[in-house]
Formats: sequence, C-alpha cells, structure tokens
Amino acid sequence: NDSEDTKRLTIGRIAENDIVLNYPQVSSRHAILLRKENQWYIKDRNSTNGTFVNDRSKQISESPVNLEDLLFFGSYKIKASRLIQLKKNTVLGTQDYNRLQIVSDTTLIGRDPDADIHLDYPQISWHHVQLSRKGNQILLKDLGSTNGTFVNGKRISSCEVKPNDVISLGSYRFQVTHDQKLSQHDFRGDIRIDADNITVSIKKKTILDNISFSVFPTEFVGLMGPSGAGKTTLLMALNGYLKPTVGFSKINGESLYQKYDEFRQHIGYVPQDDIIHPELTVYEALYYTARLRLPRDIKNKEIKERINTVLKRLGLFDPDMLNQKGYIDIRDVQIGSPEKKGISGGQRKRVNLAMELLTEPSILFLDEPTSGLSSPDTLEVIKTLREIADQGKTIILTIHQPGLDAYRLMDNVIVVSAGKMAYYGPAYPDALEFFNEQEKDKALKSADSLLAGLKEGEEDLNINWPQKYQKSKAHQMYVDGRKSEPCNTNKIEKPKLTKGLRQLSILSSRYFRIKMKDYINTAILLLQAPII
Repeated sequence: NDSEDTKRLTIGRIAENDIVLNYPQVSSRHAILLRKENQWYIKDRNSTNGTFVNDRSKQISESPVNLEDLLFFGSYKIKASRLIQLKKNTVLGTQDYNRLQIVSDTTLIGRDPDADIHLDYPQISWHHVQLSRKGNQILLKDLGSTNGTFVNGKRISSCEVKPNDVISLGSYRFQVTHDQKLSQHDFRGDIRIDADNITVSIKKKTILDNISFSVFPTEFVGLMGPSGAGKTTLLMALNGYLKPTVGFSKINGESLYQKYDEFRQHIGYVPQDDIIHPELTVYEALYYTARLRLPRDIKNKEIKERINTVLKRLGLFDPDMLNQKGYIDIRDVQIGSPEKKGISGGQRKRVNLAMELLTEPSILFLDEPTSGLSSPDTLEVIKTLREIADQGKTIILTIHQPGLDAYRLMDNVIVVSAGKMAYYGPAYPDALEFFNEQEKDKALKSADSLLAGLKEGEEDLNINWPQKYQKSKAHQMYVDGRKSEPCNTNKIEKPKLTKGLRQLSILSSRYFRIKMKDYINTAILLLQAPII
C-alpha cells in the first residue's frame, strides 16, 4: 500500500500497469514513477524505445522528475504533472471504457448537474439524450440536442441500442454492455491524428504526394516548408475541409471523411484571415459566436462564464485586476481595424483563437496564426498555444520563419517540399540538424536554418530530402513506429444542416448591432433612404 510519503505507479502498454499508455512506441512494461518523500523519480524498465526527461537525445535509466518536466516514452510525450494526476487504472490511447450502473428504467444524460449522468462540456445540451430500459431492450432518444447524438457514426433521433453499439456525444462515447450496464469514455486529451497516404491532385498536377504521419495526443506540431509547398492544402486535407484524391485523415484510427458529421465537433480551425467584425467589442464578437455554435439552451450567464474562462486562459482577462486603477478590460474594447485603432495584432489573433475554444474542441488547426505579427507578439501567441497543448489539446499549425524561442516550443515539425514530406520528427534540435549536417552547431542558433538548409540541399548539394528522410531514424520512430490500422473507405459524409431560423435570428441581431455602431455609415444610409 502507498503511504503518504511514498507512491508507486507502473507505466506501460499492457493492462497490468497502473497507467496504461496503449501506443506502439510504449513497451509492455515501460517505466515506474516513484515518489520518495517530496521528490518524484522515473525509472526505465529496459524499454525498447527508451525513457527521456525533457531532452529526447538523452535516454535515462533513472532520473528525478519535477511537475513541469516533459516525459517521453519512446516518442509518446506527456507532461509529468498530468501523468501524476491520473488515477490508477487509467487507460490512454484505447477504446477502453469506465463502467457505469444504469440505476433506473430511464437514464438522463446532459449538461444539467441533476442529470443521471452529468457531462460538463459546452457542446452537450442541458438534456441531451435519454436511455430507457424496457425488458431486454435499451432504447435511446435524442432530446432535441443542438449537436446531435450519434450511434455507430450515424446521427439519430431514436433507436434501439444493442451491446457494443457506440453512442457518441461530443467528446464522450458510451457503450451498453451485455449485462445492461453503461460504459463511458472521455476522449478529451486523448485524440490522435493520422495522415494515411494523403495525395491531392488537381487537373493532373500533384499538390501532395503520398504523405503519412501520426500526431499523438497533446502534441504541438508545426507545418513548415517553402511557399507553394502544399502546407495549407495538407492542413485542409487533415481537418476535413478538402477530400484527398487518395488516402485518409483519421481521428483515433477512424476515417474523418466517413464520420465527418460526428468528428467535426472535435475540430477547431483558425484560418489565416480572420472574420471578426471590427465594429464589435471583444465580448460581443465572442457572444455571437457562442450563440451560433453552443447549444441553443445555453443561458447568457453560462455564455458569460464561458467567455471569461476562455479569455482568462488566453491571458486576455484577469478578474482580480478589474478594480485596479489603469486596468483595461479587453472585453469592452472594440476590435477595431487598421483605420480605427482597437486591440493589438497579437490580441486579435488570440481573440480568433478564443472563438474556437468556446466549444472546447480536442484538435486545433491553425493556418499561419503568427503572420503579420512582431517577434514579441509571435512568441506570445506560440506560448499560449504551447500552454493549450499541455492542457490536453492536439495542435497543428502552419508557420513561416518563427524565431528560435517560438520554434523550440513546438514538439515536432512536418516539413513539406514540392508536395512531398521531407521530414517529420522532433523540432529541436533534430530537424535543424537533419537539414544542416555539415554545420550543426551553427544551425542550432536560428530556426531559419531549417528552410535554408532544405533549400541549399536541394539546389546546391542535389539532396533528395524525402528519400533521405525515409532512411532515417526519425522516420522509423515517428512514421513506421506510430502507424495505425489502415482504413478501408474514404467515402465522405455530407454533414447534416441544423435548422436555420435560430442562426438567422442571431446573425440578424449581430448585423443590426454592427450597423448601429457604424454611426456615420448608418446616418448616410438613413439620409439616402427618401431619395431611394
């Protein structure tokens, strides 16, 4: 038994471990996490792919661990504080479920704290779904939820649920067992993404050529390459906005295109060009986004709490400073434009990010989120994304020429050149060294050396980087060693549209507020009205 001063957690891929990490890079019995008095230690158990603390170039046999340290089991990364907080018998990276007892003939699931199964998640409706037991049957009825109930990937209003059927609500999945118990799994912080032989051709021109890689949960991955290399196209193929000519994007091993209506609730996408209205305040912009995307039954009080929580997480709002002299409450600041000063460029990027975080997606895709920003603002945005990844999000972003401090905050980088993958693996120092073998020490002083080395190798040294990468240790560990089961279809599912009257009402309200704020334009329009 663990005492107050001593705690022992075994970590590995098989069920006998206290913490199960069901990933191919993790050994059956990989490591032991041990607390002696006030200090934690990690001890490797002769694992195949090694255990590392912060530095993936230095394998350890035993090492002290602090809460802020990053632990690597092979190429699987997890923050020490998160691992230590996990309960015994937690399973990550698998379809394993926690068992719940159906205690009555009807079971209500929803955001309501008084529901039989309370799911505190913004995409869940107050009363989302009801399970009814009639003899040997379990009947399911969606209670008019905004984001839908899915059974085996199909959106339903009511049906009979049989053992092993998968019920999906937001990031939660349930199964009814043969003994009529309910099993639950929460996928927050446990989402992996796979690119499986993605090829995109347009008018006989190949834009992306046979790209495969896997991004593990909570990883922060940069997508880099020269202009026109196919970065944005790859981002669009991964997030389901563009169907590849060949291949798949997969979420937890299942085709995104086949179950898009279900999986799109997991996805947040921040485009390069924002669409926030400069006439609105920060709070108003977020309020209308929440009204459009959160469940229709959500109250204004909940929306305010949600907005405050997201802004605080992004470092844009501090409730403790509200009464301090000189503190500017960004919620009341007009977003503005280049012609009319409002919030700063860095703040604007974070407000765009806040719009996506309102729904708590598990995966974030961002297209050039630092474009047009100064180096300090770029670093602040990347630091924010690093913190969000550490809190359980999987993040992929395209980025061009980041400073070294910002670059080092990313876990891995994908480098594409002329539509082919030239590298995927650790960002620092591995990627910089890979493209600059002759001048490694110099390369580590600037992130610009990555694309500079790529270009020099192609143009002056006649290096075929994709071929070179396929023979590398990084490819063996980060592509071959992470492969999931192949999909057998890339049939794309057309998302079902929700009723439009509610959206129309919200958009009309937003439009009216924008026009009322545009005093000069409104006055001109009113003067013109009699003439027209």
